[in-house]
Amino acid sequence: MSDTPPFKLVRIHWLDAYSEGHWKDSTDEPREAPCVSVGLLVSETKKYVRLASTVGRTDEGKWETNATISIPRGMVERIETLEGGE
Repeated sequence: MSDTPPFKLVRIHWLDAYSEGHWKDSTDEPREAPCVSVGLLVSETKKYVRLASTVGRTDEGKWETNATISIPRGMVERIETLEGGE
């Protein structure tokens, strides 16, 4: 049983939602909120890409994740595999 997690190390560039709590002109363009997240790519579906910053093994050898973020696929601009990932 390998101690190396079976997950790729990735960098995801994505756009987050942005909100403001003050009065604005209704014709103003919304501000973009670009984000970058780095972590282990633990799953991908049609709707989400999920990263974990920490993974570990149970006594039974199953991989568990902690400190995860699930990014809606429609907000993802690009995914880059980083060196050192699986």
